[in-house]
Order: sequence, then C-alpha cells, then structure tokens
Amino acid sequence: PAVELMALITPANSTAQVVAGSTYYGTDYTKPPASTVYGKPQVVPFFLGPEGIANAISDADDNDGPNRTAVLASGWGAGQTGEALGQLPEGDLDDIDIVILDNNTNRAGGGFWTMYHPFASLLLTTDEPTPDDLDVPILDVGYGYNINGNAPTDPLNLFSLGNSLAAYAYGYGGEQTAVI
Repeated sequence: PAVELMALITPANSTAQVVAGSTYYGTDYTKPPASTVYGKPQVVPFFLGPEGIANAISDADDNDGPNRTAVLASGWGAGQTGEALGQLPEGDLDDIDIVILDNNTNRAGGGFWTMYHPFASLLLTTDEPTPDDLDVPILDVGYGYNINGNAPTDPLNLFSLGNSLAAYAYGYGGEQTAVI
C-alpha cells in the first residue's frame, strides 16, 4: 500500500562516504512516481555515524503533521542504521514506516562485524547485531556468500572467504536489481 512519507533517510556507507543509493528492489526513490510519494532523500554522511542517523530520524519526527519516515541503507551504513535504531527512544520509532537494511554488516549471525567482532573496534565501529526487538518493520536482506551481510562462519576457511569475496565483487549492489 502507498504511504505518504514526510522523510526518506538514506545513510551513506564506507565506500560512498557522502552519497547513498536511491534504488532499492525495483524502486528508484528519487524519480516519479516514488519521489512524489516519498519526497527527496536526506543523505546522512557516513562519518556522522549512528548518532547522525538517529538525529536525522528524530529531526524528521519533529515535523508537524502526520510524520512518516522510511530509512534505506546498505552495507556498513546498514550496520550503523541498526545501531541508530537501538539508540532511538520509543516515540521516535513510532513514525517509521519501513527500514530496509540491505547487505547489513551487523546482521545477527551473519554480518561481517557480528561474525568477526574482534576487528570492529579496530575500525571504530560496533559489533552489536541489529536489534530484533524493535516495533519497527525492518527488511534485513543478505545475499548468499556476500561477505558484508552473510560472512563465512569460519574465518580460517580460505575457500569460503574466497567465495564470499568473489560474491561481493560480482553481486554488490544487488538492491538495485532485486525485486521483492
């Protein structure tokens, strides 16, 4: 069903620090008809981290009228978005219509940072999995063998790591062509 959103928030990721994709699962949110329903995306630069994402969601919630918000994120930006959602007070979560976490590095039991948690602190990121107890509709998508959202469980298995890196190289950006 169509929803009239007041805010569309797209966190950037580690490979695109100040830009973010706008095409997810067959819909380009910057072109009609979606842009007339969803509004212009607000990109949160990667270096602002989870706090920047949480602030953007809170600020969108502070507008007058029926507040509706969608959050679209991929890769490391999706991992930071999961942490941001966990930081938000309950009232700010109420107006979020949907969160799409594509290739989430913090997917529980599969994301790169949740699987290889000792390395997360070295790059000043979190190894906390995306919360699964939030009252927010979250579509958390991982692709088979892709190292961001579906990392091998055994980091010493070089064959599995090679498969994952190859899948990353050939399948990254799947949110632009996947259809749900």
